[in-house]
Amino acid sequence: MHMETEELSEEDIWEEVNTFVLAGHETVSSAIVWALYLIGLHCDVQEKIHDELDKVFGEDTKRPVTEKDLNELQYLDCVLKETMRVYPTAHSFGRQMPEDTNICGHI
Repeated sequence: MHMETEELSEEDIWEEVNTFVLAGHETVSSAIVWALYLIGLHCDVQEKIHDELDKVFGEDTKRPVTEKDLNELQYLDCVLKETMRVYPTAHSFGRQMPEDTNICGHI
Protein backbone atom coordinates (compact mmCIF):
# COMPACT_ATOMS: atom_id res chain seq x y z
CA MET A 1 0.00 0.00 0.00
CA HIS A 2 1.25 3.46 -0.81
CA MET A 3 1.67 5.24 2.51
CA GLU A 4 1.14 8.71 1.08
CA THR A 5 -2.14 7.96 -0.71
CA GLU A 6 -3.42 4.86 1.14
CA GLU A 7 -4.32 3.42 -2.28
CA LEU A 8 -3.98 -0.27 -2.92
CA SER A 9 -1.70 -0.66 -5.93
CA GLU A 10 -2.32 -3.32 -8.55
CA GLU A 11 0.63 -5.20 -7.06
CA ASP A 12 -0.96 -5.01 -3.58
CA ILE A 13 -4.21 -6.40 -4.94
CA TRP A 14 -2.43 -9.25 -6.74
CA GLU A 15 -0.54 -10.11 -3.55
CA GLU A 16 -3.86 -10.38 -1.69
CA VAL A 17 -5.36 -12.52 -4.46
CA ASN A 18 -2.34 -14.82 -4.38
CA THR A 19 -2.63 -15.12 -0.61
CA PHE A 20 -6.28 -16.12 -0.91
CA VAL A 21 -5.71 -18.54 -3.76
CA LEU A 22 -2.53 -20.19 -2.50
CA ALA A 23 -2.79 -20.01 1.28
CA GLY A 24 -6.47 -20.41 1.92
CA HIS A 25 -8.22 -21.16 -1.33
CA GLU A 26 -10.69 -23.64 0.09
CA THR A 27 -11.92 -21.57 3.02
CA VAL A 28 -11.98 -18.29 1.11
CA SER A 29 -13.71 -19.77 -1.92
CA SER A 30 -16.27 -21.48 0.32
CA ALA A 31 -17.04 -18.20 2.10
CA ILE A 32 -17.33 -16.33 -1.20
CA VAL A 33 -19.64 -18.95 -2.70
CA TRP A 34 -21.95 -18.90 0.35
CA ALA A 35 -21.96 -15.10 0.43
CA LEU A 36 -22.84 -14.81 -3.27
CA TYR A 37 -25.52 -17.49 -2.92
CA LEU A 38 -27.14 -15.78 0.06
CA ILE A 39 -26.90 -12.31 -1.48
CA GLY A 40 -28.55 -13.73 -4.61
CA LEU A 41 -31.39 -15.16 -2.52
CA HIS A 42 -32.06 -11.88 -0.74
CA CYS A 43 -32.73 -9.11 -3.26
CA ASP A 44 -33.17 -6.54 -0.48
CA VAL A 45 -29.67 -7.27 0.81
CA GLN A 46 -28.29 -7.16 -2.73
CA GLU A 47 -29.89 -3.76 -3.26
CA LYS A 48 -28.46 -2.38 0.01
CA ILE A 49 -24.98 -3.57 -0.95
CA HIS A 50 -25.36 -1.98 -4.39
CA ASP A 51 -26.49 1.30 -2.82
CA GLU A 52 -23.55 1.24 -0.41
CA LEU A 53 -21.10 0.62 -3.28
CA ASP A 54 -22.65 3.51 -5.22
CA LYS A 55 -22.36 5.74 -2.16
CA VAL A 56 -18.69 4.91 -1.60
CA PHE A 57 -17.49 4.79 -5.21
CA GLY A 58 -20.03 6.97 -7.00
CA GLU A 59 -19.56 7.27 -10.74
CA ASP A 60 -15.78 6.86 -10.53
CA THR A 61 -15.50 3.12 -11.05
CA LYS A 62 -11.97 3.37 -12.48
CA ARG A 63 -10.22 4.75 -9.40
CA PRO A 64 -8.17 2.48 -7.16
CA VAL A 65 -9.82 1.04 -4.06
CA THR A 66 -8.41 2.45 -0.83
CA GLU A 67 -8.36 1.15 2.70
CA LYS A 68 -10.71 4.02 3.58
CA ASP A 69 -13.18 2.71 0.98
CA LEU A 70 -13.08 -0.75 2.50
CA ASN A 71 -13.70 0.69 5.97
CA GLU A 72 -16.78 2.54 4.66
CA LEU A 73 -18.37 -0.66 3.30
CA GLN A 74 -19.86 -1.46 6.69
CA TYR A 75 -23.05 -3.16 5.48
CA LEU A 76 -21.09 -5.41 3.12
CA ASP A 77 -18.73 -6.23 5.99
CA CYS A 78 -21.71 -7.21 8.17
CA VAL A 79 -23.15 -9.39 5.41
CA LEU A 80 -19.85 -11.20 4.97
CA LYS A 81 -19.42 -11.72 8.71
CA GLU A 82 -22.98 -13.02 9.05
CA THR A 83 -22.37 -15.41 6.16
CA MET A 84 -19.28 -16.77 7.91
CA ARG A 85 -21.21 -17.07 11.17
CA VAL A 86 -24.06 -19.03 9.60
CA TYR A 87 -21.83 -21.10 7.28
CA PRO A 88 -18.41 -21.28 8.97
CA THR A 89 -15.53 -22.63 6.91
CA ALA A 90 -14.01 -24.39 9.93
CA HIS A 91 -16.52 -26.45 11.85
CA SER A 92 -16.27 -27.63 15.41
CA PHE A 93 -17.96 -30.85 16.42
CA GLY A 94 -18.42 -31.81 20.04
CA ARG A 95 -18.55 -35.47 20.89
CA GLN A 96 -20.14 -37.21 23.81
CA MET A 97 -19.17 -40.72 24.85
CA PRO A 98 -22.16 -43.08 25.19
CA GLU A 99 -20.51 -44.65 28.27
CA ASP A 100 -17.57 -44.00 30.58
CA THR A 101 -14.18 -45.28 29.43
CA ASN A 102 -11.75 -46.76 31.93
CA ILE A 103 -8.08 -46.16 31.12
CA CYS A 104 -5.64 -47.55 33.70
CA GLY A 105 -8.20 -47.18 36.46
CA HIS A 106 -9.15 -43.63 35.51
CA ILE A 107 -12.59 -42.76 34.24
